[in-house]
Amino acid sequence: MWRNIGAAVLGYVAMFAIVFVLLSLTWVAMGPDGAFRPGVWEVSGGWIVSTIVIGLLAAMGGGWLAARVGTGGQAVLLLIVIILVMSVLSAFPEGEAVAGPRPGTVSMTDAMTQARPPTWLMWLNPVLGIVGVLLGARWGRRAPPATSAGV
Repeated sequence: MWRNIGAAVLGYVAMFAIVFVLLSLTWVAMGPDGAFRPGVWEVSGGWIVSTIVIGLLAAMGGGWLAARVGTGGQAVLLLIVIILVMSVLSAFPEGEAVAGPRPGTVSMTDAMTQARPPTWLMWLNPVLGIVGVLLGARWGRRAPPATSAGV
């Protein structure tokens, strides 16, 4: 049981790390003018596509890791539960939308706290997470040990 819990947590931490690194690189590549619509805090279509792809890849990595470390598929199910809980919690906005136009210079920290993705994306993320985890787990499953019947 503890191994599966640890595997699920490890899978989630791996997902977080993958998302953080890849979105940071995407931010560096796109900058504020590519990540946001002109003059506002609403994210651009390019940023939305990037987050969908990165989220799916991260979920696949987390599912793969959970399946490799865990036993019998329970770690993958626990990882899916963690994704659902965290997704629902993050879908509720933490504060009010920033009033006024977006300044020309935006730090990555400001972007992370002020960005306003569309609501539908917040509800699509857990679906993509579950699909990605299941795909990654499928690739990460260990083959059963070989038996030597009749030897």
